[in-house]
Amino acid sequence: MTSMQIDKQLHEYLRHLDGTEATAEDIAAHLGIERDFAMPLMKGVAKKYNEINYVVGRRGHPTRLVADKPFNAVLTARVALSDQRGESPNASTVAPKDSERGPTLTHCYVLRTDPYFEVKLPIDLSEAEAVRLNAYISAISV
Repeated sequence: MTSMQIDKQLHEYLRHLDGTEATAEDIAAHLGIERDFAMPLMKGVAKKYNEINYVVGRRGHPTRLVADKPFNAVLTARVALSDQRGESPNASTVAPKDSERGPTLTHCYVLRTDPYFEVKLPIDLSEAEAVRLNAYISAISV
């Protein structure tokens, strides 16, 4: 199973939860992965949604995602808003300012014989960021 499929399953799992907390153990069990692999996915969800926080377990409390309102309400609202805007549900709604982006490098890629496309990427693009970019492109393909 690819990381994009796992990420998609995580979003589906949360979209059907009517609670406001989901532990790393529950998420890992549902996705069929180890707890240590679930935690970076959980951090990614918390970065995408302002209403969801990643909480590290301390003093007997489990590591978990905590939402301001039920997960299904948070994720359904985001999908509805994205549909109105014509965006991907996981797309960031706020682009960083040019001053926050840092140095970039423009890459040209020939996808087909005629149009090529250009993409500006950070000079110090990490492997994790490349995996996220790959997941995004896979998600928008028809």
